[in-house]
Amino acid sequence: MLLKIIFDTAAFLAGLEKYFDKVYTVQSVIDEVKDQRSKEIFELSLAAQKIIVLQPSSNSLNEVLSLIKKLSEYTLSKTDIEIVALALDFKRESIVYTDDLSLQNVLKHLGINYESVKLRGKLKVPITQFVYECVNCHTIYFNYVPYCSKCGGRVIKKVFKH
Repeated sequence: MLLKIIFDTAAFLAGLEKYFDKVYTVQSVIDEVKDQRSKEIFELSLAAQKIIVLQPSSNSLNEVLSLIKKLSEYTLSKTDIEIVALALDFKRESIVYTDDLSLQNVLKHLGINYESVKLRGKLKVPITQFVYECVNCHTIYFNYVPYCSKCGGRVIKKVFKH
């Protein structure tokens, strides 16, 4: 079973999308991003179909709203509710990246996988992540390129150390 990766705003602001081939989110997450650099990254990722924006079903939205009342999790935003509903649409075959503790609580009650974006101040990334580094100038690339665009040096694959 291949889990669908779902991001809330914090995951995008932390730049975690570069570690995944495809991530899913909702339009309200895109709307929350205000800085120009992040907007440009979104546009490029959307054009490359690396970020998929979906609208959750009304059935899932209603189920989430019902649970929120039972749990008294009234601090969840419209965006948070849509993120949980999207995960429900994937039949719980997803993992949500978020630092929002209320959101994590609702996900836990629904049996939906989640990961914190930050853990003890460090970015949490997939366990075995690779980067590509120029042997001459040590420029780092997150996608494979055979030669460095800065100096023309050979680029090698390395384990990402965080």
